[in-house]
Amino acid sequence: MPFAFYNEHFGLALAYAYGKVGSPQKQAAIMATAIVGSKGGMGLLVGRDIQMPGIDRLFLDPIVSVGHFSDNEAYIDGNPDFPAERAGSNDSDKNNFVEGDGWDNFLRPTFKYLLPIGDGREQIVTTYTLDDGLLASGPKGGTSWNPFESGKTYLEMRPFYRSQQLAGEMFDKEIKTNGLDFSLFWDNRDFYANPSKGFGARLEAARDCGAFDRSNSWTNLESELDAYLPFDLGRRFRQSVLALNWWTSYSPTWSVRPDGEIKNRPPAHTGSTLGGLWRMRGYPTQRFNDKAAI
Repeated sequence: MPFAFYNEHFGLALAYAYGKVGSPQKQAAIMATAIVGSKGGMGLLVGRDIQMPGIDRLFLDPIVSVGHFSDNEAYIDGNPDFPAERAGSNDSDKNNFVEGDGWDNFLRPTFKYLLPIGDGREQIVTTYTLDDGLLASGPKGGTSWNPFESGKTYLEMRPFYRSQQLAGEMFDKEIKTNGLDFSLFWDNRDFYANPSKGFGARLEAARDCGAFDRSNSWTNLESELDAYLPFDLGRRFRQSVLALNWWTSYSPTWSVRPDGEIKNRPPAHTGSTLGGLWRMRGYPTQRFNDKAAI
């Protein structure tokens, strides 16, 4: 599907998106996007539930992105107008950011191992039957608070790499990070793509050990809970759901030196970060970043 749009990152842009469900396997999905705009361009490839050969319970969710942006804003230290303030902190000025041109590339393949408990005990690949986008039949996730009886539980490992460049008149920096992310995810929703009931719970730990020309070594811990509560609004509504989300993050390696310099902190685009696509969308990407968030 070709489309056009405007936003702060790309300016006026033209794009093309291709997606397919059931490829390369019946339970898998892939999506690719190419974007060219007045302020930047990127290519993105995303996959979901690609079953690994030889290990039936192991799946892969790959994400690969390559992009170049002009006048890209980052809420990190370096703005000479705010020498005594840490950019991205809770009370920081909204204009305390640096701006520049450069590449932003990342790779995040997630390997998911389905544990033989709950709905994953007998059925490795789930079949859903839909009626105009709503679940008609399939697993009954959300029926129990016991992971051995309801839902699917995954052990996940995600190698990650990201390189972000910013080159401007008064600022020139490249931020690199690479490491491993481990998580335990209990998916106890009735239908992951459009839940009507149930919840998902995740515990996560990420570590950059400081290898391979990185910018910093760091550790970050996260936990998250999504809950979906059905209720009746009458016959005019096919689906009525109250969706709630709770998330918290903490970096135990974050340390402040006597001169105010912060060592062993996650980059501003990861860790305890608020703003952008995933959390607090009313604020710019990585608008807030600190040792902890909730």
